[in-house]
Amino acid sequence: MARREFSAAELRGKLALKGYSAPVITAVLDEMRQAGWQDDGRYADSVVRNQAGRGFGPLAIRHRLLHAGVDDAAAPALAEIDWRAALAAVYQKKYGDTYPGDCAEYAQRGRFLQNRGFSVEQIRDFFNQLKRHTPKSLSE
Repeated sequence: MARREFSAAELRGKLALKGYSAPVITAVLDEMRQAGWQDDGRYADSVVRNQAGRGFGPLAIRHRLLHAGVDDAAAPALAEIDWRAALAAVYQKKYGDTYPGDCAEYAQRGRFLQNRGFSVEQIRDFFNQLKRHTPKSLSE
């Protein structure tokens, strides 16, 4: 627990693998919560900051939180991030300021962004904005 935060579900799974009974696990987790050693909200904020900083979008982060047994409502940091700027940074790091040349390239870049956890609507809005700000010589 010294290196990173853990969700209650993760700790429950680790303790169960070690062979502890359900009542003991529940008692230990309650004690940890009361002492402030474990907090799903703090875990969620940590995951959001870490994953967003690595270029992942809101859908990927929500999926990771749900996989860890944490409701994404426990992560108010999700709403605080400017996802347009995050998407633009991920796109620019890989492709620069260039607009996709043809439909196949558009689809490839869109799939890349979807795989990073951005929604289709976010990607479409970003491409529309990119097209408006790209010189004509690049968009033709």
